[in-house]
Amino acid sequence: MEEDAPRSEGVPFMQSRTAEGALLDWEPLSSRIITATFLTDQKRVNLLVIQCYAPTNEAEEKTKTEFYEKLQEAVRKGTASRDIVIVMGDFNAKIRSNKKGYELVVG
Repeated sequence: MEEDAPRSEGVPFMQSRTAEGALLDWEPLSSRIITATFLTDQKRVNLLVIQCYAPTNEAEEKTKTEFYEKLQEAVRKGTASRDIVIVMGDFNAKIRSNKKGYELVVG
C-alpha cells in the first residue's frame, strides 16, 4: 500500500456531550496517535486518553519504531503528571496468514 494513499492511516476520537464538557485539551501526535485530556473529580488528577492506530508487522521497521517511541512518549508524559492514563485503539494484531472462513471479520 502506498505511504500517502487515502485512508491508509488515521485515528478517530469520539466523545459524548458529557465528556465534551470535561475536555481540557486534545493533541494529534501523528496520523496514528491522538491524545485527549479530561477533567476528573479529583484535584490535580486528569484523565489522559491515548487513541492509537498501530502499523502492522509488515510495515517498515522505521515506521514501527517511530510509532512506539511516540506512544511511549505520550504515556510517559501522562504518568509524569499523575494523570490517569488509558491507552486504546487498533494495535493491528495478526494472528494468522490464512484468513479462510474469516474474510468477513478479518481485514
